[in-house]
Order: sequence, then C-alpha cells, then structure tokens
Amino acid sequence: HVTETDLRINIPQIDNRYFLSGQHRMRIVLTQDERNRRPCQSSGYGEVRDYTVQIIQKPAY
Repeated sequence: HVTETDLRINIPQIDNRYFLSGQHRMRIVLTQDERNRRPCQSSGYGEVRDYTVQIIQKPAY
C-alpha cells in the first residue's frame, strides 16, 4: 500500500547570524492526527524519518 502525502517545508532566509547554510538535521514525523507533533512524542502509530540536508544560499541574479 502506497500513500501519497503533500509536504510543505519553510526554510528561513539565510542571514549568517541565526540561520546558517551548511548541513542540518531534519526530522519528518507522519502521524494519523495533529496531536502528536512534539519531536519526542511516542504516538504508537506513524513513521519517523531523519535526514541530513545541505542548505545552500540562493544565488544572486
């Protein structure tokens, strides 16, 4: 069984003070409802995936 899910990720603009480019950890948690959105919550149902992502600064045109 394959389920298709829309995913929206907002990444703040890199300002080199609070938001830095480079490698970052990203955790995606899929649950059946919105009550279990805390990072260390044990919901019993769902799926968790951890990724290392490379955030790069948008090139100037």
